Amino acid sequence: MVADAVIRSAPRKWLFNEAIDRAVVELQKEATAAMVAAANKLTADARQKARAYNIALDSMPEPLPISTIDVLRGIGLDKHIGLEVAGYGCFTTHPSNWQAIVLADVLYGKGLGKKLPTAISATKHLVSKGLVRPEFRWMSNDLEAAIEALDNRFAAPWKAVEFYLKYLTGVGVALDWTHGFAISPAVASSWFDQVMEEMSRSSARTGIEETVRWLLDQLPDEERGGMTVEDWLNMINPETAEPYAALLANTARCNQLKLSCAPSLAFSTALALTYVNFWAFKLQTNAIVAWLLLPRRRRRRRPELPCKLRQSKSIGRKSLRSTPKRYSTSPAHG
Repeated sequence: MVADAVIRSAPRKWLFNEAIDRAVVELQKEATAAMVAAANKLTADARQKARAYNIALDSMPEPLPISTIDVLRGIGLDKHIGLEVAGYGCFTTHPSNWQAIVLADVLYGKGLGKKLPTAISATKHLVSKGLVRPEFRWMSNDLEAAIEALDNRFAAPWKAVEFYLKYLTGVGVALDWTHGFAISPAVASSWFDQVMEEMSRSSARTGIEETVRWLLDQLPDEERGGMTVEDWLNMINPETAEPYAALLANTARCNQLKLSCAPSLAFSTALALTYVNFWAFKLQTNAIVAWLLLPRRRRRRRPELPCKLRQSKSIGRKSLRSTPKRYSTSPAHG
C-alpha cells in the first residue's frame, strides 16, 4: 500500500536525454529533405508533361470520319463538335471525334448505363476506347496544378471533358443535374426523329439499288456492257444534273420511294423481258427513278412516264406471246 502510494503521488522530473534530441533533429532533417526531393520531382515531372503536351498539340491528327455525322448535321449539332477546349491535346484524336463520342455514346446513347454521366465517368469511357494519351491518363492533383502553372493551355483529360459538357449545357444541348449531365429532351426528340428518317432513307435507297441490280441482271452480257449498280449511281440525272447517288442521299422523301418500289419492280420485269437496247434501257431506268423521286402531287402533273410504262408492259406481253419460254416476273431475291 505504501509503495503504491509513493509511486502515484511522488513528484517526477524528466531528465535531459541528448540522444533523443539528436534523433528528433535528424528526423526533421530527413522530412525536410524528402519534401524538397518531392517538390523537385514534381517540378521535373510537370516540365516533362508540359513538353509532351506541347508536342501533342503540334502533332494533333486530322479529323477522322464520324459515323454519326449525318445525324449530328441533320439536327444542327455538328457545329458543337471540334471545340479546342483547354486540355484537348491530351486526346489521341481530333476534338471533333472524341466530342462526337461524348455526344452520341455518353449523353444520347446511354453508353454508361442508367447512371447520369459525369466528367470523370465520360473520361473513363474515352480511356476504354483508347482516345486518351497514356502519359496523361492518371495524374495527381498536384501534378495537374504544376503543369497548368507551366502551360495555361493544359488541363487534365477529365477537366477537358468537363469544360465541353459545361459548354453543351450553356448552349442548351445538355442539362447539368448536379450529380451528372443529361441530354436536353428537345435535342433527344430531334435526334430520335433524325435517326428514324435516316433509317427510312437508307431502306428506300437499298430498295432502289436492288431494283436496278435486278434490272441489270436481266440483260445479256453484250447489252449490259459490264455496267454495275455503282456505275448507275454515278450517272447524271438529266433533270437535276446531279448523280443519282447524290439525289438518293439528299432526298427526304423516303416513304414515297419505298411505296413506289413495287410498281417500279413490275415495270422492271416487263422491260427486262423485251431485251431492249442497252442505252435505251439506261435512259428508261433513269426516267423510272427520277419519277420515283418526285412528290406524289408532281407525279400527277407528269403522266408521261406511266404512259411509257404501260407501253413497255404491252411490248413485254407481246414478247411473251411470241415465245413459248417461261419467264420469271419477279426478282430472284423477292
